[in-house]
Amino acid sequence: MQNLKSNSIYAVKWNSINQISRFVLRFGISVVLARLLNPKDFGLMAMILILTNLSYIFINSGFNNALIQKKTLSQEEYSSVFFFNIALGAFFSILVWYSGTLLSRFYQAPLLETLTRTISVVYLIDAFSIVQRSHLTRELAFKRLSIVEILGIVFSGVVGIGSAFYGQGVWSLVWAQLSRSFITVILFWIISPWRPKIIFRFEVIKNLWRYSYNILGGNILNHLTLKLDVLILGKLVSPELLGLYYKGRANSEIPSNLIAQVSARSFFPILSKLQDDKIRFKKMYLTLLNAIAFISLPLFVFLIITANNLIEIVFGTKWLGMVPYFRLFCIGAILNVINLLKVYSINALGLPQYNLKLALIMSPPKLVALLLIAFIMPEVDPKTYIGVIIFFMLLDNLCRTLHLSKIISVSYRDEFSNTYKEVLVAVGAGLVSFMIIPKLGLNIYSELITYLIGYLFLYFSLAYFQNFAGIRLIVDYIKEKQVKDEPGRSIL
Repeated sequence: MQNLKSNSIYAVKWNSINQISRFVLRFGISVVLARLLNPKDFGLMAMILILTNLSYIFINSGFNNALIQKKTLSQEEYSSVFFFNIALGAFFSILVWYSGTLLSRFYQAPLLETLTRTISVVYLIDAFSIVQRSHLTRELAFKRLSIVEILGIVFSGVVGIGSAFYGQGVWSLVWAQLSRSFITVILFWIISPWRPKIIFRFEVIKNLWRYSYNILGGNILNHLTLKLDVLILGKLVSPELLGLYYKGRANSEIPSNLIAQVSARSFFPILSKLQDDKIRFKKMYLTLLNAIAFISLPLFVFLIITANNLIEIVFGTKWLGMVPYFRLFCIGAILNVINLLKVYSINALGLPQYNLKLALIMSPPKLVALLLIAFIMPEVDPKTYIGVIIFFMLLDNLCRTLHLSKIISVSYRDEFSNTYKEVLVAVGAGLVSFMIIPKLGLNIYSELITYLIGYLFLYFSLAYFQNFAGIRLIVDYIKEKQVKDEPGRSIL
């Protein structure tokens, strides 16, 4: 138990350092690129990403999670997956290369053909590091993982910003992605002790596939349903409007991915080790759910109420059109963070087939709803698509809780009792701040600072008086730190 606790602390520590550093770097790079580029450049890139991201899902094939979740692994299994990934990477690089023509014709944008063909090589490059990443994650070597991923972002940022500064336009986004993949592979091979041997057994792939295909299928369906709105809007609206919509979504996903990845990457290996102890698994799940609510709710409520100020100050007035999309996507981001916790919990229990089944059930009505809006109301406000996405995210959450209740006896009531105070306090503090602060007549900078101080003070004050678990952890840590630092005192 003590070893599990120490592993959890170590995992959270380095994943937090990694994700926060990546968040700061990615956000900073995104701001500079948004200042240097136009919404049209990001709109063109958004048209490509639905295809290119889908190809990456195929390359990963769920084997990453299978290698982490499996209790014991041999060199034969690692090597077989390594060579299989390279074959998949080569296949999808060729497939994406030839898809460039179709993509450019669909969107009637000739430049997309060259952009897509150039970026297609990234899948073959990435395939060389997937097993190394899985091996380090399985060994809880999060410090080394952090170093590689942070350096990869720094290198790609330098390339992307430099290219944009010299007038490369949308190409700067392509060069940034290619350079990140290239440097990341090199660093993983330097920092990981694992090396492949010339071994390949198709039987190994078949055995791992029994676990992986469920994750692959679920990820494909989730990707298509989550990104179909971008595919449709790219055909119906201008690249400039698509760029505003896409950036509103992307900026909301930066903090949600930060929270989700810290929790998932820290606790998926640990939850996997608890898969045979349902009582401890349930306790860990509810603790993590409460922690995510305590952190994510005030963050996203703050982003929603300050969206106008933040976007004008950070990105400039040319990006103010993304505000309504950003606010709605922040609501969806809260549901997405919680939903990802449930996805990883089900996978850690060795039951990824349920996530696939749910995706098979939920995807068709969602696809039909989005397509019906496109055909019946082609000029509808893009915010309508976001409403459909949020509705189905809520249904996904409810269905996954229902399934978890059958395995670890966690109920809707358990989840509600662990999060309702955080919801009420975060929303209540946000409403009070939003009604009072704009009436003070401050400029955008002073108003943002007032929001930051006023909202956070109100939220954490209410959280303290309501005795939130997250506040108790902070207070206990401070008290323990004071005892350690007090001269002549020892905690031993």
